[in-house]
Amino acid sequence: MTVGTQLAFDRLVRSLDAWVGPEQRYPAFAQIGRGEYLPEHISYDRYLDPEAYQKYLQAAQVVVGHCGIGTILSCNDQGIPVVVVPRRFDLGEHRNDHQIATARQVESRGLARVVYDESQLGAVLEEVLSGEQRPEAYHKERDRLARNLNRTVNRFLGTAGELS
Repeated sequence: MTVGTQLAFDRLVRSLDAWVGPEQRYPAFAQIGRGEYLPEHISYDRYLDPEAYQKYLQAAQVVVGHCGIGTILSCNDQGIPVVVVPRRFDLGEHRNDHQIATARQVESRGLARVVYDESQLGAVLEEVLSGEQRPEAYHKERDRLARNLNRTVNRFLGTAGELS
């Protein structure tokens, strides 16, 4: 994990922890990796094995994370709403803004709610948890989305050919 990734995880976990607050308005769990911020109001573990990850995923009312397309599509397959907070170049969290481009793609297709400013995370979570703003998966677009994201990432990275 790079320092930028660590900053991004800390920013996201800190925002979620503040929203849950001491009154623990919703039960929450975070996988924090090597993050320096240790949540005060939510349960956490540094790493989950695949079996534990699936257990938490299946129990989730909503999943909050960065812009990992695998997590987004997996949640969509299981009917779990997803809120993504893309890692940002301007905050030193990534080497470019490919996650912003990915976020725009998934948001435009209704695959996830996107929070571009973590101060909006609580309000978006309230909407999603109210059941009024559940993202819907358009599975027929899945292959097209994957191709478009691949091209976008390649443009940002300046690579030739397809990413694996």
